[in-house]
Amino acid sequence: MGKKRRKKRSSPPDKGGPKVERGERDNHDQTLRLVNELLSSERSPDGVKRLRQVAVVRGLGSTRRFAWPILVGCEVGVPANAGAREGEDFEHRDAQVVTCDVNRCLFHDVHKRPSLRWLLNACVGVGTNSESGEQDVYYYQGLHDIASVLLLVLGSERVAFDVLRHLVKNHLRDCTRSDLVPVLESLDFVFDLLKRADPELHDHVRSSGVPCHFALSWRLTWFSHDMHNLDHCARLFDIFLASHPLMPLYIGVCCLVAERERILAAEAEFATMHQLLSKIKPTSRSQQLSELIRRALQLHKQVPPHRLGKGEGRRLAAFRGLAGAMAARGGAGASGDDLTWAWLAMVSFSGLAAVTTATAALTSVLSFWDGNMQFQLL
Repeated sequence: MGKKRRKKRSSPPDKGGPKVERGERDNHDQTLRLVNELLSSERSPDGVKRLRQVAVVRGLGSTRRFAWPILVGCEVGVPANAGAREGEDFEHRDAQVVTCDVNRCLFHDVHKRPSLRWLLNACVGVGTNSESGEQDVYYYQGLHDIASVLLLVLGSERVAFDVLRHLVKNHLRDCTRSDLVPVLESLDFVFDLLKRADPELHDHVRSSGVPCHFALSWRLTWFSHDMHNLDHCARLFDIFLASHPLMPLYIGVCCLVAERERILAAEAEFATMHQLLSKIKPTSRSQQLSELIRRALQLHKQVPPHRLGKGEGRRLAAFRGLAGAMAARGGAGASGDDLTWAWLAMVSFSGLAAVTTATAALTSVLSFWDGNMQFQLL
């Protein structure tokens, strides 16, 4: 009688992924080394570019407190505990609205509400011209959601203020103008992207006659209003801070595609469709969120922002010429349409009356953003 074969012991389920865990640890260590390199030395364009790629493709994890300020162009080396406030009296027309919004947000830590109120009032109030009294940065409902995530992740009022101040002048510039017309006009790109991503779904949604206003919160809140998981919010912020201002539209369109069966089963009627689309948001499960991000990056590669709105004709051509002129003045080392179009969305919907403000904003952006974003997709 032969020997009894010993049964091979299988790995416990909770320890069945050592390769994945090791890979995640290696990614974190690499990101940490990159962030430390940027903090301890003069910031190089190549280093910032690599950090953007990491932020978009893999996420920044525990390095966000130091990496987010670098991504938006804040000064390197600001200590994490720098929380000294520079004054308390920031007056603006929407101060009362800020108070009301603050009182119903910050689901994680209500004790941070005074800090959030100061952060928002300071960011908007600093945007007021002391000589003319004219307000340059305007508060909008939804900015408090973005500020909440910044405050909770960064942990410092001062650092959160620096990051938010950059955002309201760059990524969120069209949102902080005196009205939301530029943002509403940019939402037309949702249908362009949806048609490319899923023609059948696009035709069904368009047949209902619903406009793109259901996507307004995508740009105003970066999905932070409807997602109650800080880690998932922060993962999306990694992408939005490191990429084009229109990236929330790519994520939102991929959310619609992920729910295509549910949408196609709904009646193509205005009210029904608007209500359904307004409730669709990124999934709360991290595995599905990763897949959603992967699809959004693929869509971004297939239809980059400079290919959106090709039918705008002379209006877009005029802004393209403006962007090109600014690139020639402030974009040393950058080249071609990749640079001039990388931030075109920030100025292309704001009308000729806003050219001066948009030009100044574009100049500051070009000083640290090379515009040539090449993502290594998952």
